Amino acid sequence: MAAKTASKRMDGLNKKSLGARMLEHWQLYMLILPAFITVIIFKYVPLYGIQLAFRSLKLGQTITQGKWVGWQNFERFFSSGSFSRTLGNTLKVGFATFLTFPLPIILALMLNNCVAKRVMKFSQTVTYIPYLVAVVLTTSIVLLFVNSRAAFLNIMFKRLGLPTISFLSKDKYVLPMYIISGIWTITGYNSIIYLSALSGVNPELIEASMVDGCSKLKRIWHIDLACIRPTIVILLIMNLGTFMNASTEKMLMIQTDLNLGASETIGTFTYKIGLAKRQYGYSTAVDLFTNVVNFVMLLSSNFIAKRVSGMSLF
Repeated sequence: MAAKTASKRMDGLNKKSLGARMLEHWQLYMLILPAFITVIIFKYVPLYGIQLAFRSLKLGQTITQGKWVGWQNFERFFSSGSFSRTLGNTLKVGFATFLTFPLPIILALMLNNCVAKRVMKFSQTVTYIPYLVAVVLTTSIVLLFVNSRAAFLNIMFKRLGLPTISFLSKDKYVLPMYIISGIWTITGYNSIIYLSALSGVNPELIEASMVDGCSKLKRIWHIDLACIRPTIVILLIMNLGTFMNASTEKMLMIQTDLNLGASETIGTFTYKIGLAKRQYGYSTAVDLFTNVVNFVMLLSSNFIAKRVSGMSLF
């Protein structure tokens, strides 16, 4: 009887127009109005500036005053000597960052199955705090361990009788420093989403598995991971949608003239030509190229996830 009543209500709602539903529930729409206006102002209005990618703009000119050059800015980037190097470094950083995707899941599963509550709370605090601190500060702390001969690691090497290493002068150390600082910064915060999803696991399933004699590892694999699989798929798609977005601030702090071959990404390149050299049209074209690649990655990963698992972002 209750199901039939609910079905009739849904049919009645579906027959109403959008305006009628908005008028009926205007209080709820007023609650989301500030967020809607914020998105419009900061996400959609700036899209007007995309035309900068097809113009040559000088300081003091408005967007429409810039000379229309068509695809010239893109051709300049693709034919430049910096294209292959910056693209290669950006792809390396994106792939290495993608490999760290399972770490928040593992941390969330460990915290969720931790018996000692004090240990769990302490671990949560320690892993969450770095995210609340500025990227500049967390990267600076990492650099204290490796920057100069008086750094912590080099002091330890000296005491062990090992040669010191100039980490910031060699290309091969750039990616490890970037990834380690990234893991320390965001792993704990990203695990919050998975912990929230794990809180929705039905306790009866866990109790039934314990009665059947399942080990903790089997319960994690067959119950916990199965219940949070939709969350994992959605976040995986969203991460692939930012595949080309290497942290410009962090890379600029790691970057020196000696390791430029590995630390020059599309983000740092855009910063230099856009703000330092004031080539606004050129920098916009480079950044637009990055966003187009991210958009293609997002659509592709969403399509594959929908075909393989039946779950998708849209």
